[in-house]
Amino acid sequence: MNRRQRFFLRLFHRTGWKFVGEERAVQTWKDMEKCVLIVAPHTAIVDYTVGYLALLALGKKAKFLINKKFFFFPLGAILRTNGGIPVALGKNKNFLKNITEYFAKSPRMFLVVTPEGTRKKVNRWRKGFYQIAQETGVPVLLGALDFKKKEVKLGDAFPVSGNFNADMKEINKFYAGVSGKYPKRFALHGEQLS
Repeated sequence: MNRRQRFFLRLFHRTGWKFVGEERAVQTWKDMEKCVLIVAPHTAIVDYTVGYLALLALGKKAKFLINKKFFFFPLGAILRTNGGIPVALGKNKNFLKNITEYFAKSPRMFLVVTPEGTRKKVNRWRKGFYQIAQETGVPVLLGALDFKKKEVKLGDAFPVSGNFNADMKEINKFYAGVSGKYPKRFALHGEQLS
């Protein structure tokens, strides 16, 4: 562990956060070079700050998919420098192709995706993370931000099977009981909204 990582790990702990996860999952995170990391719940802008600090504490550099509306001056330059990739909302025919090329060109690629696609409550998670994992052949890595417990939950690598709904049932188990910054804004994939 280098000095920079030690600094961010101390900062992470001083803010009251901790990492939790099975030993195998923690080792997977350390060894992983290419993956699609899904992080949920995504209920507030502060999720980015906590998640980014957690990755720095783990010694990981990551790319983030962020709504292109946040890429205005000077914030856009800061986001790009720190791994931000602007994403246009709606249908983008070249999106999957462009991301696949990113993976092919990069020896290491930790791509962070918030599968809900918004900070609002939704009952269907977007399939983009799944399609990227299928197209690139990289595993999905599971990560959760539990604000109630101030824990970043590290999950194991999840190889996608090609059956999105069946895989989401398994993924939901990992996120069950996790509390976002605004718990009422979070629902598991396929959960009925009240």
